[in-house]
Amino acid sequence: GITIDIHNNIFLSDTTGHIRKIDPSGIITSVAGNGSTTYSGDGGPATAAGGVTDIEGIAVDDTGNIYVADVATERIRKINTSGYINRIAGASTGTYSGDGGNPLLANFQAMTGIAVTSSGRIYVADQGNNRVRCIGCSKSVAVDNIATESTIQIFPNPARGKFKLTVKPTDYKVFEVVVCDVAGKIVKTLSLGANKPVDISLNVPPGTYFVGIAGADQKFSTRLVVTN
Repeated sequence: GITIDIHNNIFLSDTTGHIRKIDPSGIITSVAGNGSTTYSGDGGPATAAGGVTDIEGIAVDDTGNIYVADVATERIRKINTSGYINRIAGASTGTYSGDGGNPLLANFQAMTGIAVTSSGRIYVADQGNNRVRCIGCSKSVAVDNIATESTIQIFPNPARGKFKLTVKPTDYKVFEVVVCDVAGKIVKTLSLGANKPVDISLNVPPGTYFVGIAGADQKFSTRLVVTN
């Protein structure tokens, strides 16, 4: 995979397990990957992340965020401008599912290309499923599994842009969280541990949002109402 940003930086994937950047003066640096084929590192520095070994699609948005489509792990990951990496789509099962729902719970197969628009929509060439798919284009969000109070706790709800989120203990110790609006656009991603309350702030308009939780094969969604 290879792409060029608006500042003429070149980004390319290297099968040694790195994503590299060549700036306009010809200096090359590593921006993601630790060389390991084992998937790891979400929520931390991209240069310490593993599983960046089979990237066939790379895109950079207008603000400098990097998006990569990983054929081997069936996931889409984002490297933000602070250098941190997170999974933003893909449940890593190598099948087809999830249209109209939470991107973290969707399944892809052999993604070979990715592009991002100025409005934040992400288009993916899902080769194994013979489709082009969009993240952020859906008019509605299908809730995969409505969580109960015993699974996800959000307080207060409705919230005024700030709330406390707790995931009750399970066999899986770390969860990935995504917050998206009713159009499917992601407005927040983070990782948290089970039974460890975390304070979350959202700078979003009032309305209904969906909080999705994914950990191994445990996947839940619940609604969040944001007020003025």
